[in-house]
Amino acid sequence: MRVKQHVIQGFFISLIFAFTARFMMLGGSNKNLAILHLSEFFCVASVFILLGVIYLDVDVKAAWKIRKKKRDYSSIFTDIWDALSWVCQLILFVIAYSLRFAVYYPAYWITKKILPDKYVQKIENKHRSFTHNFLGIFISAIVFFIIINFLIFLISKNNYSMTSFLSSLLFSFSVMIGFIMGAIIHLMQDSYAGHDKEEFALTPLSPFNLDIKLYGNYSSWDDLNSHDKRMSVFIFLLLFLSPVLSLLILMHSIFGLGIVILLIFNLSLLSIIFLAYGIKFDVKIKIKDKITRLTSLFIKIIVGLAVLNLLLYIFFIKF
Repeated sequence: MRVKQHVIQGFFISLIFAFTARFMMLGGSNKNLAILHLSEFFCVASVFILLGVIYLDVDVKAAWKIRKKKRDYSSIFTDIWDALSWVCQLILFVIAYSLRFAVYYPAYWITKKILPDKYVQKIENKHRSFTHNFLGIFISAIVFFIIINFLIFLISKNNYSMTSFLSSLLFSFSVMIGFIMGAIIHLMQDSYAGHDKEEFALTPLSPFNLDIKLYGNYSSWDDLNSHDKRMSVFIFLLLFLSPVLSLLILMHSIFGLGIVILLIFNLSLLSIIFLAYGIKFDVKIKIKDKITRLTSLFIKIIVGLAVLNLLLYIFFIKF
């Protein structure tokens, strides 16, 4: 998938979770202090989902170059659009290169130093390598966690205390969780975009196990990005419906159960969107020499999610 669509979809998904957390905060402010704190934690994590989505592609320098479209005509609308596009590209450029130098390179170096020699040679500084496996994501998240704590210390060092330290740990942990969520979303987006070739497959357990590969037959370049755009529209519609659905669920259910239903409902719809694309683009998993198509598994999961939401509606919604 192209960087642009990763960013757009990641932004929409981040807002969906932020809206969910916000409604949890509004509903829980006078009812349950624990739920209020949990929703605040979740809201902070949601904001940083986009950084995790961006991070996995910081190993590609060309993807973050600032480009200007050549137009045959010019008007005030195209000029405004081009200016906004340039600003957005500049912001993404700053974020991507900050993550590249502050997180990617330190995490890459640390991983090379701590792993046994037989695994070190399997870690490469190239696209879909270090950032596209669980080990790389985990170590990068820890580096990100340390950086956030250090920045908080620098900002508040004059009034730093044990309370400040504990608060910074909690804040940094919520940021790290959001970062990991965004990275996993990126992996899900890339799992069906493998050109139906093993050389472009994800190896999520690398460098420990290179025999497990995940890939599909989608190519964003050959399809001119149209499928990515459709998926972005589906996620945007869920974002558009999220406030309305949240109000309906929280108004017609017991508060605690309403939160559960709301979270499961949003997660279910997002999962169904990704699973549907996984079916469409024939995602496969290769373990050693055996290739298994995941279509039937994805269909079962979709049916299971639909049944789960229906049961929640039947048993927990007040009429």
